[in-house]
Amino acid sequence: MTADVHKSLHRPQFFLGVDRELCMYTILISFITGFGGYNLTAALAAIVFFFTSMRFLRVWAKKDPLLRDVFIRYIRYVRKQALYPSRPSAFSAPKKYIWKQK
Repeated sequence: MTADVHKSLHRPQFFLGVDRELCMYTILISFITGFGGYNLTAALAAIVFFFTSMRFLRVWAKKDPLLRDVFIRYIRYVRKQALYPSRPSAFSAPKKYIWKQK
C-alpha cells in the first residue's frame, strides 16, 4: 500500500506570488514610508517601492522559490567562518596518494 504525497505538503508558502515573509516586510516598509512622511511625495515613493519590489520578488520566486531560506543559510555559514583561506597553509600535510581517473 503506497501513500500519496500531496503537493500542498511540500510546496512553498506564497502570498501575492512572493515568499510570505518578504511580502510582509515589503508591505511594512511601504506602509511606514507612505504614512510616515505625511506628504504626497512619500506616498508616491511608497507606492512605487511596493510595486517595483513586488515585481522583482515575483521574478525571483519563479526562479527559486526557496531564495530566502538559501540566503539565510548562506549568511549563517559565512558568520561561522571568520576566515576561509583559499589555499592550504604551510603546515598542512601533503597528500600521500593521488588518484588518477581513466
